[in-house]
Amino acid sequence: MKNQLTLLHFENPEDIIAGIDTLQQHHIIIREIYASQPIPGIETKLGIKYLRLGQAILRFGCMGGMGLTCLGYYLLEPQANWKTVLLNVLMLLLTLFVAGCLSPINAPKVLSLKPGDNRYLAVVDTERIPVNESIAHLFQYAGAVDLSPAIKNIMTA
Repeated sequence: MKNQLTLLHFENPEDIIAGIDTLQQHHIIIREIYASQPIPGIETKLGIKYLRLGQAILRFGCMGGMGLTCLGYYLLEPQANWKTVLLNVLMLLLTLFVAGCLSPINAPKVLSLKPGDNRYLAVVDTERIPVNESIAHLFQYAGAVDLSPAIKNIMTA
């Protein structure tokens, strides 16, 4: 299933902070933020550290701990069977891959534009958004434009 991406344009840092608040209030996924100058507190508002911590726990937490414990046991055994150790390493890599695929949310990226650009952009996933007056007003104010993932990849390359 493809994501429906929308580009929102804001004039100043206060507008983008207010827009982020409205988007988060309605549980709309924010993919990327582009800013011409650093916005203080944007990482905290987006919860980037919290989302990355959750993703790391899922990837390297319980499943990784179980695999590393078994691998450590086999490596410390005096007469280690290297086929078993190799199988354990493959299982650990497979577990890491599956845990990475199960990660539900990726943290939004905060990217910088050229210093003199004076634009603040947000790319949001609008595949399943609620129909709401405040969302419609925000999208109207920000001049929302649908953005194909292929075009977005060309623009950021």
